[in-house]
Amino acid sequence: APGRRAVTENRLDEVDSTIVQARKEFALIMFAQQGCSFCTSQRSILGYFENNYQWPVRVIDIYQNSGLAAEYGVERTPAIALVHGQTGQALPIASGVTSMSDLRTRIYRSVRMLKGEIRPEQWATYQYEMDSGKDPLRFVSNPQ
Repeated sequence: APGRRAVTENRLDEVDSTIVQARKEFALIMFAQQGCSFCTSQRSILGYFENNYQWPVRVIDIYQNSGLAAEYGVERTPAIALVHGQTGQALPIASGVTSMSDLRTRIYRSVRMLKGEIRPEQWATYQYEMDSGKDPLRFVSNPQ
């Protein structure tokens, strides 16, 4: 149990630190629509995230801004995308109501992906696991 607790604390610290450091570089877009009860629930979760991490979150109505929704491939709501402020690169991170815990993990992994810190094969690899037996690219020669 003490070892598991230490691993969990290490992961949570790493996720929180990465999210806090990325808040000036990235933003979240939530696609929603009027009368969507799922969107209301997701907005509440995103409000907590926004207040906790001081992240910019923009809510877009898919009917009032159908062009942007189409650009991001959004067909149903709620949907959330992570956007890099300087490059404009975006990554869809959620469709449907997503818990705070899942949202944090997805943002953490997506930030690392858009920054080029990990490759798709390393999606579930935490920073402290890189170059260890848990890194799928450790045993691959010339992974680029």
